[in-house]
Amino acid sequence: MIEIEGITKRYDTTTVVDDVSMVIEPRTIAVIVGTSGSGKTTLLRMINRLVEPTAGIIKLDGADNRSVPGYELRRSIGYAIQGHGLFPHRTVAQNIATVPVLLGWDKDRINARVDELMTLYQLDPQAYGPRYPHELSGGQQQRVGVARALAAEPNVLLMDEPFGALDPIIRTKAQEDLLAIQKRFGTTIILVTHDMEEAVHMGDKIAVMDAGKLVQYARPAEPAISSRPWSAPAKGRSGCCRSDGCVTRWRTAPPRAKPSAATPASATHWPSYCGRAGRRYR
Repeated sequence: MIEIEGITKRYDTTTVVDDVSMVIEPRTIAVIVGTSGSGKTTLLRMINRLVEPTAGIIKLDGADNRSVPGYELRRSIGYAIQGHGLFPHRTVAQNIATVPVLLGWDKDRINARVDELMTLYQLDPQAYGPRYPHELSGGQQQRVGVARALAAEPNVLLMDEPFGALDPIIRTKAQEDLLAIQKRFGTTIILVTHDMEEAVHMGDKIAVMDAGKLVQYARPAEPAISSRPWSAPAKGRSGCCRSDGCVTRWRTAPPRAKPSAATPASATHWPSYCGRAGRRYR
């Protein structure tokens, strides 16, 4: 169980996470959604102390996450990021084995775990183990990245938009693979995404963040989530791509027009990033 109690993060006078409290049950998937700059990634990184909180407490199975050195905590928690983050100079097998090697596992145990994870992700250990990341497809790189995060058998896996760089077909397969493996290992997963449809599909519970605050935290079928009240247009704010599944909202006045050759982005009020559309406006 992960208990987040009154967590706040400030940088000088700017509050990026503001008094967030929530409980993530063991062996479930909690998805955090919100606009760019809403604080969701900062909240995620405070769980494994890549970012230290200004105030509040985070407990893992009842223990304060500050009770052990940060590097020990991070070795016990899986972490997968967008773009896989594989070491280019290491083979697939060596990448997956990174944390078990740091923990001092014996060679036979490491090899068995690497083979197990590669087989689960439909990557033949003999064929793919000796390859380097640049010799893999984007989908294969992403699978190796998640396998590396799971290699040390963590109880908790943090995922920061791990599927954001994948095309829709590969993305769907990656989501299904993760759900199957989560069910097999019973890992508690906290996943950050811009995509509300992904959140509803993947999450046992969904946390919606805006301007550093936790706006909603509920199961996908509950009205607090299914009705998506936060995505309704408000004064000076609206949905970035006007789709029902998008939670990104303009932080300034409503747009005059969508960027085009006739109306460049600089002449509009569209946001710099639309998570739903998956493209940037500059």
